[in-house]
Amino acid sequence: MTIKEAQEAVDRWIREYGVRYFSELTNMACLTEEVGELARVIARKYGDQSFKAGEEPNLGEEMADVLWVLLCLANQTGVDLTEEFRLSIEKKTRRDALRHIEEGLGVVEKNNVRPIIKIMYKSPANSKQLKPIRRVLRTHSTQAECVLWRLLKGSQVGGLKFRRQHSIGQYVMDFYCPMLKLGIELDGGIHEDMLVHVKDDEKEAFLIDNGITIMRFPNEVVFNNFEYIKKRILEYKEEYLKRL
Repeated sequence: MTIKEAQEAVDRWIREYGVRYFSELTNMACLTEEVGELARVIARKYGDQSFKAGEEPNLGEEMADVLWVLLCLANQTGVDLTEEFRLSIEKKTRRDALRHIEEGLGVVEKNNVRPIIKIMYKSPANSKQLKPIRRVLRTHSTQAECVLWRLLKGSQVGGLKFRRQHSIGQYVMDFYCPMLKLGIELDGGIHEDMLVHVKDDEKEAFLIDNGITIMRFPNEVVFNNFEYIKKRILEYKEEYLKRL
């Protein structure tokens, strides 16, 4: 059952058997109660408390009760949980894809700003350390990335070969052309966030310092004006070859 199907199933049940939804505020109270019941079972099963005589805890049932009320609230407030969950995965992937690896490599934050650093790998391009991250980013590509990849792959633009989710050092680029040392980054709404913007600047500074040119395009340009992207790439190709 998909999330969408679950929302529809709850709505059908409410209309056929439940008569009507409780108010949003009442369901919020119910959700808090169900989360409390779940917390109680987890505390007794995995924590220091013990179960009372005759208790038959069912962890799955408690989780399902929480989900039921959450689906009710989503239906009442017009929230498409499938789309919101997709956006949440995208946000977390973009925000946290490198965080744990950086922490493991000793990258620390000072005043909530990450320093620009260079980490020397034996193989700085597509290092083994970042292979799981590249796989996650490919699996959870945004719609704009999927569209642009269909237009770039197979050397369709100026005979140039592009790679998807290519890493240099600790940073992963959306697209990369080895021949031109050209990286392409797509910016969705999440990149308007100040902290994400700071990380984007750090990433771009690191890549430029390693001899890579970065082009950034908003997602809307991919959907509405791919010819502009193509024109920029071909102009850069001509400029790059003249410098050789």
